[in-house]
Amino acid sequence: MEMDGILSATLSFLLSFVPITMNPNSVQVSRESIGSTTIIGLTTKEAEVLRDDNFRYFIVALSEIEDNYRRAGTLDTKKMMVGALRGVLQYGTSDLYSKFIPDSEVSGYTSQDFTGEHKDKNGAVVEETTVTWKILKHGLVVYLRISKFRYITIKQFDRAIDFLASMRPRGLIIDLRGNCGGMSNSVLDMMCYLIPSTQVVARFEDYGRSSIARYPTRDFSYRAVKKIPPVSSFDFVLSLRKIVMIDGDTASAAEIMASALRDAGCAKLLGQKSFGKGTFQNCLSGLLGMSKMTGGRWLTSSGDCLQGNGLKPDYEVLDTRPADEDYDAQLYEAVKLLRSAVPISDKKN
Repeated sequence: MEMDGILSATLSFLLSFVPITMNPNSVQVSRESIGSTTIIGLTTKEAEVLRDDNFRYFIVALSEIEDNYRRAGTLDTKKMMVGALRGVLQYGTSDLYSKFIPDSEVSGYTSQDFTGEHKDKNGAVVEETTVTWKILKHGLVVYLRISKFRYITIKQFDRAIDFLASMRPRGLIIDLRGNCGGMSNSVLDMMCYLIPSTQVVARFEDYGRSSIARYPTRDFSYRAVKKIPPVSSFDFVLSLRKIVMIDGDTASAAEIMASALRDAGCAKLLGQKSFGKGTFQNCLSGLLGMSKMTGGRWLTSSGDCLQGNGLKPDYEVLDTRPADEDYDAQLYEAVKLLRSAVPISDKKN
């Protein structure tokens, strides 16, 4: 195959993917040429890519592959391009959280990782349970477990808060152990029940814009339109004594929730040091699939970096469950703290 034909096909693919990540206000240039092939209507960023010597080397290498394998009838251009994109994100960025998802896998990835819903063998939508709750110690304490943060988590959390308000317990335990995170927007939507509207939930450092944004708690009126729970119960839920349980698998959005509750003075953390995953990934659609790429990092409301650091608990308690399924030392200590007469904020580590 002629070099110009390979170049044209490659550029057609790459330039259909690259512009998604570019600033739509980029200055347009008229044309850029490689060999005898000319591409018209590029942004300045796209033109820079085409002028890069490494990109030119890639084209030459692709030409050699074409010559060597096309004649044997074993070359699949689509698989080559998917492999190239996977390689760029895996090896070129050295970022464990960035990856390319082929179009054949996108639907399953987004439905399971974001919506919290999937379909059974008959095609019916099955809602994934991400929030569970129960009463402990004769109604004195409510135990609320959040296993992950998905779109569906907000609705399930509403039900839990409605139950909590009706029970009027003395304290609340929020179990985030094993919660690897998920949708940070779900956390922002849920925090209005748990910390005052004057508090900042988290800060976000945007790599592309070199800026740091503040995410304040959404005013309760934002959620009151759903009338779950009744507005009169909001102050009660907010004033509850709270313990948040964390462990080495508590990460990302779960760490945002835990740190926000502690920074606002609304809860203490109990358990073991959290994972320390504080980067945020954007999902961008391309010609052959979806690219999941790190776009910035989360900071606590006080400005501390979560990435690689994690959260140290106020009360360090080892998890006994691996050795004894019937005894949860962390949960026992959390209940003990909430039942005590001494304010949690006054107790020492």
